[in-house]
Amino acid sequence: MYFLLNLGSLLFGLASWIIPLVLLVSNKFTTSRSIKAIISSLASVIIALMMQIFYTKHLVDIEDWSALMDTQGSLVLVTSVLSVVAIVLNSILLVKSLNRSE
Repeated sequence: MYFLLNLGSLLFGLASWIIPLVLLVSNKFTTSRSIKAIISSLASVIIALMMQIFYTKHLVDIEDWSALMDTQGSLVLVTSVLSVVAIVLNSILLVKSLNRSE
């Protein structure tokens, strides 16, 4: 059942990128809609990261040290990319939304 944490993390991570991209591509966003999308996107990032933390805790609990050593380097890279891309996309959405409302 713990493998679902990785799948859920992947899905929430993708959602955190797709939400602002859909609004940016559709070009039909208001400030209110953008704020809701940004909050949803950042919440998705947090949920994805929490799922990874729970999975890492599971590996520690079962003392699977080799799995931890094999995956932590990649995990650091992937979570960094997830966070940076989500912040950049949401920042672009926020700036475009605020410029449009002026």
